[in-house]
Amino acid sequence: KKEKRELIRLSRNAKGEVVRDLNGRGVGRGAYVCDQETCLSHPKLSRFLKRAFRADSIVFESRSAERHGA
Repeated sequence: KKEKRELIRLSRNAKGEVVRDLNGRGVGRGAYVCDQETCLSHPKLSRFLKRAFRADSIVFESRSAERHGA
């Protein structure tokens, strides 16, 4: 299990899209995940995010540029 500072926080924006919370202080529910491509492309990630955000569907695209703030 990783420490919180080793994880990234994801949150949902007004459109319902899951985005990286860059400062970790976004409004509403958040979910912490590992920042490695293997974690972000894990087959069960969508199900985890649906449960975390209490949503029926999730829009999330794992793109390296977004994850690294480019």
